[in-house]
Amino acid sequence: AGGASQHSEAYHWMLQSRGSDRFKLAEFLPAEPALERLMEVLGRSCNVTFRALPSRSWLQTGWHGGVRCFEVVDGPPVGLAASEGRCLGYVYVELYMSWKGTRPLAPGALLLAPGHVHLGLNLQAPSMGATKLLTPDDAVMMAHELGHAVHMLCFKGSSQQFYDLPLDVLELPSTFAEVLATQPQVVGEYARHHASEGLPPDNLIQVAQQGPHFFMQKLQTWNVGLGLQSDFDALDATPSELQDYALKLWQQFSLVPASSSFSPLGDDAGGCLALGANHVAYMLCYLRSALLLKTSGKASPNAKRWLSPDFAGSLR
Repeated sequence: AGGASQHSEAYHWMLQSRGSDRFKLAEFLPAEPALERLMEVLGRSCNVTFRALPSRSWLQTGWHGGVRCFEVVDGPPVGLAASEGRCLGYVYVELYMSWKGTRPLAPGALLLAPGHVHLGLNLQAPSMGATKLLTPDDAVMMAHELGHAVHMLCFKGSSQQFYDLPLDVLELPSTFAEVLATQPQVVGEYARHHASEGLPPDNLIQVAQQGPHFFMQKLQTWNVGLGLQSDFDALDATPSELQDYALKLWQQFSLVPASSSFSPLGDDAGGCLALGANHVAYMLCYLRSALLLKTSGKASPNAKRWLSPDFAGSLR
């Protein structure tokens, strides 16, 4: 064990989390069908319905052909209930990166104006004639951004008032959607084989769940970000001192010694440091989302209850 490195640790956790199975699960996550099924799952958990609008030319909409438009209606996607609800607004989904390369690489939701949300998911487009398959992480990212869209359309104030909300309020609905999408009981609601449309086997569904390695990585990155922001004097530090201290903080939540050449700041910890103390808000959102799912009634947690109108009504 003394000769192991963080590379050995990564390999160990890949085996423990059955990392190769995550790629097998991608066979059950064709991009466009998975998007619509995730919309239905999120709609059932929030009492809204996404309705695809007919494709139109850019002369009619101002959007290029790669943008899909959806009307969002207040009401669960069950029977005729959704058709009786009021229109909350429209979501413009851009699945793939623009070929012009003018958009940011990171996915994001943008409230263009009250009732109008653009989702730039920035996935790599498939080759001509091929089917785009999502990794479980892609599907979770998609759920996160759809959560933002629902929040933006349900918000009753102006765009400026929305973006003035505290970060933990801004991120809670999207983080809840993300955590919901990782629950094994829910994965089976949106995962279907790209060819046969069959359900994934139970052993594959389990790999979508956020396991110990996910939370260990969160602890490592949050500890680096918080530690450098709080008890480290960066103004008087040299680059090597910054590197050494970041590595020390990362090491506190690692089971094996890290190589001196490894820099946590080159990974997610660098993003946490750039966010400053704001990433504490994300930590609170993960905890709050887990609490919402685990305390949503006296019975054991299950998708049937999470996707019910009663639960959705209390969530709203």
